Amino acid sequence: MTVEERLYSILTGDPGVAALIGTRLYPDAAPQGAALPYAQYDQAGREQAMTHDGPVDLNSYLMGISMFAASKAGAKSLARAVRAALNGSRSSAGGLRLLGVLDESEDGDSDQPLDGGEQGRFSCSATYRIWCGGGES
Repeated sequence: MTVEERLYSILTGDPGVAALIGTRLYPDAAPQGAALPYAQYDQAGREQAMTHDGPVDLNSYLMGISMFAASKAGAKSLARAVRAALNGSRSSAGGLRLLGVLDESEDGDSDQPLDGGEQGRFSCSATYRIWCGGGES
């Protein structure tokens, strides 16, 4: 199991997140016209732990998660649900040992329509550091 597959499994299996987006959690980018609210995730970096004897079975991943909703409150609510599901999480599945998930940062911004209409798309982005062993890179 990859870290991305485990992230998807944790978030879509969490009742708080699933109540808001169901399975509308997309790798890299959401499909055009995706229904709001939704979230998308991507791997922003990976580091393998090293010792004097060489690499060890410990990897640190930076994962970016962007949450989108029709209102700023909706985006913030989704960000809180994602944080509650991930921050401090530990588990094992499919040969991947999730040793810890840390909330590194969160930013909120909004995308307003260019035509001056009333409806916008609001977003909140977060970065999580995921420590794990085993699984695939």
